[in-house]
Amino acid sequence: MDIRHDLHMHTSLSRCGEDWATPETYIDIARENGLSLIGFADHAWDTAVSPAINDFYKGQDMEAILHRTLPKEKGIRVLRGCEVEMDKNGFLGLSEEVAKQMDYILAVHSHSQHDAVIDDAIRRDVKKLAEILCTRFSLLVEHPLAKYITAIAHPFFPSGNRDNFDEVLFRIDDERLENLFADATYNKIAIEINAAAFDSYPVKAMHRSEMFRIYETAKECGCKFVFGTDCHDPDIYTQRLERLQILAELLEITEADLCPLVLK
Repeated sequence: MDIRHDLHMHTSLSRCGEDWATPETYIDIARENGLSLIGFADHAWDTAVSPAINDFYKGQDMEAILHRTLPKEKGIRVLRGCEVEMDKNGFLGLSEEVAKQMDYILAVHSHSQHDAVIDDAIRRDVKKLAEILCTRFSLLVEHPLAKYITAIAHPFFPSGNRDNFDEVLFRIDDERLENLFADATYNKIAIEINAAAFDSYPVKAMHRSEMFRIYETAKECGCKFVFGTDCHDPDIYTQRLERLQILAELLEITEADLCPLVLK
């Protein structure tokens, strides 16, 4: 199956996005790569529910996302989304008022680089981190606003633990994953196949990783999927998309496995 969508692009509105990461730049790249649907999912914390949880999220608010004018291009559908955070107490930085105005929402449970999300002491203990990732996944899929969540972004990938994340994931057994993914499926929340989560692997070794096992289990549980490059720099976009294409083939993803949003 050829990938025709990407719902995880970061523009310069994200503090970690490059200055030249504009909607117009991504649209040009999407056209060059044969995509028909793209979505911008910049980091954001909804200050209508509480102040930003840390300095990273200050200035990354929903107002900028909602008031941005998105280009209209023939042959390419452009969606307005966001990547929403949950603090370490399970409080989601999203209001229902804003959720209703988004075309889609990616929710994340695994930003272990932020102390406001996962305590540093937990991040340094692989067993505790594996457990908290599972707990936080459950909190998202059972959240009162879960009906607005389109997909879980880079599920179980502790982005602050790039040096040992396979060791962390090894401690989440298949039965636990199956139960968690069954809950996501029941609540109609898709799983994002995220290219950035595989950056540390040679392309030929991706299928031997613990991260790949996560996605295999999700597919076996009947989860629906969306694709996301999680790109912050247009210069590496094509490389990320190529990885996604290989992952789609390895996982034997078909249109029947995709979230309805990307099939419209």
